[in-house]
Amino acid sequence: MIFNKGAAFGILKGYSTFLIYIGAIFIIFLFFILNKNRQRSIWDNIIFGLILGGAISNMWDRIAYGFVIDYIDIRIWPIFNLSDMCICVGVIGLILKSLKKSEKNSLGI
Repeated sequence: MIFNKGAAFGILKGYSTFLIYIGAIFIIFLFFILNKNRQRSIWDNIIFGLILGGAISNMWDRIAYGFVIDYIDIRIWPIFNLSDMCICVGVIGLILKSLKKSEKNSLGI
């Protein structure tokens, strides 16, 4: 187990308060975006749910403990946690969705 006092890969170590504010702004922004567009597919809900859940979970760790607890070590990648994994899978989903949408637009569909 690693107590990460920074952001991804340990950057911004010692800036927990700043990271809490950035996280809060991001979460509020994401809620605003989701509230604005209420007609979403199930995949949109899953993607945004993963990102939002991971962000809230990491922010909770920062507020409650002053650091994020990383506990998954696969040896070929820096240690991370389930929240990080959810955020990454959600962002990959957004990228794939965006690429699929731009592919349709370029085909004139």
